[in-house]
Amino acid sequence: RHPMTKLPTIGIIGSTGTLGTEYLSLLEESDIPLASVRLFSSAESSGELYSFRKEECQVEALDGSSFDELDVVVFAAPAPVVLG
Repeated sequence: RHPMTKLPTIGIIGSTGTLGTEYLSLLEESDIPLASVRLFSSAESSGELYSFRKEECQVEALDGSSFDELDVVVFAAPAPVVLG
């Protein structure tokens, strides 16, 4: 990795579902360098806490600004949710 390369921030849409928690688990077990992980789900799950690499990540409600400052986005939500 080049010393000036910025580490990516990853967002997981649907992070509280089965697929989303599996993505989070796989990322945690990997040695992929990340700046941070942001978790997104429905408003009902907003505020839930998940552990990731010895830090707590709070689930955020998905809204129009959710993609700001994300370098990579993983969609782990059902198609009707993703497609609106």
